[in-house]
Amino acid sequence: MASFVYRYGEARYRVGAFSWTGANIGAMLMATTYVPDQDSDQFMADITTHEITAGVSRISPIGSRSVLESGAATVQLLGEELVWPVVTTDCRYAVLYNDRANDFTSELFICIDFLTDRSPAGASVTVTPNGGSPGAWVQVDL
Repeated sequence: MASFVYRYGEARYRVGAFSWTGANIGAMLMATTYVPDQDSDQFMADITTHEITAGVSRISPIGSRSVLESGAATVQLLGEELVWPVVTTDCRYAVLYNDRANDFTSELFICIDFLTDRSPAGASVTVTPNGGSPGAWVQVDL
């Protein structure tokens, strides 16, 4: 899997607009037609036309850890795996977002690319963070 942090969500996180462990982090599966735009996509309202009807999976953020990598300070955001029990539509991405109960104010945060389409045909879809569960969902430069 490959992942990235949406620019707007990263900026909001950096200025303290929300905290990883204090936010209500939701995750949606996205159809194979979704074309992620790290720079332009900001809110759930920007991408809901590509959401598949598998429901929201809730992540349990368990904290963060500071890491020094190649001389640069970063923070890894840690959490448990995501599970959608029954998925009937092909999907390619999972998007983690700060759920504020309104698509126009819920900031996009992380896009996870499965690197290939998944065709679950009614089975479950599980997405595990780097390093297993619990593990690092993403690394943000400080």
